[in-house]
Amino acid sequence: MSSRVSAQPALYIGKFEPIERAPGGFGPLHALNADTRRMKADSNAARLSTAVTKELQKLGAHADPLPAEASRRPSSGWVIQGVFYALDENSRLISVPFVHTDKGPNVEVSVTVTDYALNPV
Repeated sequence: MSSRVSAQPALYIGKFEPIERAPGGFGPLHALNADTRRMKADSNAARLSTAVTKELQKLGAHADPLPAEASRRPSSGWVIQGVFYALDENSRLISVPFVHTDKGPNVEVSVTVTDYALNPV
């Protein structure tokens, strides 16, 4: 009976959080707009995390979402997470999600990869 040890490290995909500039304004319509914007941004962030996980799995990596519950989190492996944001043509931070235009904003993603055993999230 042979035991096979995988040399491939486990990858856990954490959250990709949107960074956004809060739109100016006040009142109930502003609050509703801000809530809608935040829900869309959270949805985009969740889709990005899911897409990263699926693409890594397609490449043959042992990749899974990082469990939300602390008791179910791993004791070792690599955690991949990050932030995303949109810049206008003058490199100013703009709110995400954004209205689709022909040119569109410059969306950037910053990714952090950490050794979970040394730096648990």
